[in-house]
Amino acid sequence: MSGDRSIRRIEDIGGEGGNQFAMAKALASGDARLMHKAGLEADLARLERLAAAHYDDQFAVKRAIDWPEREIAGAERQIPLIEADIACRQPTKGDAFVLRRDKGDISEREKVGSWLLSQLRLAAKNGEAGVWNLGRIGGFAVMCEAGPGRRVRGEKRAVDVTLFVEACSGRIEIAVEDDTKGLGLTSRLEHALLRIDDALRDAIRMREEAQHRLPSYRARLGLPFAEQAMLDEKRAELKALEDDLAATATDEDPVHDDTEDREKEEEAAA
Repeated sequence: MSGDRSIRRIEDIGGEGGNQFAMAKALASGDARLMHKAGLEADLARLERLAAAHYDDQFAVKRAIDWPEREIAGAERQIPLIEADIACRQPTKGDAFVLRRDKGDISEREKVGSWLLSQLRLAAKNGEAGVWNLGRIGGFAVMCEAGPGRRVRGEKRAVDVTLFVEACSGRIEIAVEDDTKGLGLTSRLEHALLRIDDALRDAIRMREEAQHRLPSYRARLGLPFAEQAMLDEKRAELKALEDDLAATATDEDPVHDDTEDREKEEEAAA
């Protein structure tokens, strides 16, 4: 119904039965041409099913090529951004950890996590949508975003609050649950910055796998239907046979003499 023939195909279960009926009719008529016509129609039905299957396969190949090409393009856009994130990342291990704020730096991990949690709870309590910069850790901005949520508290709709790290390659969200502690939140932040290396490896691997798949699909794209010449030949043969049968039927059709009918009409009128 959507025009995408690769999704589902419905076969005509009456097609085979129709061919058998046509063959039985040809045998009963005794006309060799009708028997030949029934055989041609059966061959054509088979070839047309093969042609439709070939069309479906070519359509599927096009889709199979399109997906890895998009994966490659996406990876090639993302890889330089991830590399830029790695280049600007600053170490946070040991005493190097610090949250830099306009109001003053905090270097104790537990205090950093507790302060960030307090800011998230404050944003949820105020119920105002917006985005706030809470400071910088490891060279990246730590952001808080509040937006309309699905829950309704009394007459006021609650807001959903998200904590994320703003990077060149995109935001890195940090999961925060109701029972999250300050030290646990700080640990999640540090691990998120370390996982940037994993993101680079994943992007490179995805690009290489997509590049490996493409040649086999491209080799199949544009292949002609192997039985096309035979299909065209059978269609032309069937057309010529149908024209011959139509001409024979016209020649054998007796000419109707309407003189007697006209005399009867005149007598009835009188």
